[in-house]
Amino acid sequence: MTFWKTFIKTWLPVCLWCAGIFFQSSFSTPKIGPEWPYKYYFAHGLIYALLGILIARAFYGISWWKNRKLLLIVVTTILASLYGLSDEWHQFFVINRTADLIDWLSDMIGSVMGAVVYVEWVSLRQRESI
Repeated sequence: MTFWKTFIKTWLPVCLWCAGIFFQSSFSTPKIGPEWPYKYYFAHGLIYALLGILIARAFYGISWWKNRKLLLIVVTTILASLYGLSDEWHQFFVINRTADLIDWLSDMIGSVMGAVVYVEWVSLRQRESI
């Protein structure tokens, strides 16, 4: 597969998801739906869990990562968490938004969960194909 086909298949979804996060973070947060405790932290976790899955998937497309699952989880978590930190910093400059440490912690937890889910899913598929 050519470089560009590989990039489009693996890294373009990561870039698009990050762009979507940045775009959404550029607006004031409207009150949507019923209020329930920790709703926004749960949303942060889900959004960054998907980012963790996408980053782990993109790295896993490179054969060097295939036998380094723990390292893949750590690197994925670091990258997604750094993006979450940059997103919180970005929100600091948006009207009616704030940078929140708890939001960032939710991003990190979601990133870890997404990376672990992807790595375990791939491992399960590999065991089933044997």
